[in-house]
Amino acid sequence: MHAYAYVYLRRYYQASNTKLKLDQQLSETILCTRGIKQGVPLSVHLFNAVINLATESLDPKIGFKLAPSTTVSYMAYADDLMLFTSSDAGLRRNFSIVKEQLALSGLKIRGGITRSGLLS
Repeated sequence: MHAYAYVYLRRYYQASNTKLKLDQQLSETILCTRGIKQGVPLSVHLFNAVINLATESLDPKIGFKLAPSTTVSYMAYADDLMLFTSSDAGLRRNFSIVKEQLALSGLKIRGGITRSGLLS
């Protein structure tokens, strides 16, 4: 990323704020210090870049073997990420990797592993 673009995005997100409106009254200004702005055309690209960095860090030896030379370790759609593995230990390992990688970008996973199952 070009240095000017980086500085622009950093300032754009550091200055992010909002107000809540309830019964025609506005709240004090609330600083938004986490996440990506929704509805901004660039947001989807920033979010995807972060998800791509996280999934590129997954352990390549962990996944679900579809064929002798084909292993699937994840599927992503919108803001959902599914991890595939052949063991509980592998799932915990790759979940931990994703969680650590997202934290580097200031993102947190809400909850934990919401559903898991082993395919055979």
